[in-house]
Amino acid sequence: MDFIWVLVVIGAIWYFTKKHNQKGAQTSVDDGVEKPRNFSEEEVLAFQTKFEKRLEEQIDFPDGIRFTPIYIYKNLMRKWYSELAGKYRYDDQMIQKLRNDWVDYMYLLERASTANYLWFETDGESAEEHHQDVMNYSRKICAIEDGFASYLGEDKVKELVKVRAYDHRKINKQGELAPEGKRFTALGDLLDDKNEE
Repeated sequence: MDFIWVLVVIGAIWYFTKKHNQKGAQTSVDDGVEKPRNFSEEEVLAFQTKFEKRLEEQIDFPDGIRFTPIYIYKNLMRKWYSELAGKYRYDDQMIQKLRNDWVDYMYLLERASTANYLWFETDGESAEEHHQDVMNYSRKICAIEDGFASYLGEDKVKELVKVRAYDHRKINKQGELAPEGKRFTALGDLLDDKNEE
């Protein structure tokens, strides 16, 4: 008889845990990657404001977002999202897709940066899991970037390809592009391309 009660209690715990996790996934911004939801314009702007504040505050953190990802965010994606949001403002289905992608994009940038740091800081099976996370997040990030660029035309696709191909020394940790003929050192100083460090 005691055995049956143990099974009932375990079953009840499992059921309520499952229900709680499902409810959280439908309402949590963090889980928006897996389950899209309808964000209002105000929610997206609030999320973006908090994200950009964290970008500035955490740039020197080991898992801060730096270099090419922050350049693409500031100089391409942020502008592209604004342009697309204006263009599709009165198309409810499209604007929700754009808002979900935009929130996912910011969330994924942070997750990818953290996973990348953890990948280098751990060993063995744990490191391999973090590496797999980096790969998965990066694929999703690229897919959203590609989608935004393709909505806006071939010139944006070419611009994105060009930026992704930049030598890593052309963009500093704040996401600033070196002037023509210059590159950044590891410490962020500018050098002529012809000079060696």
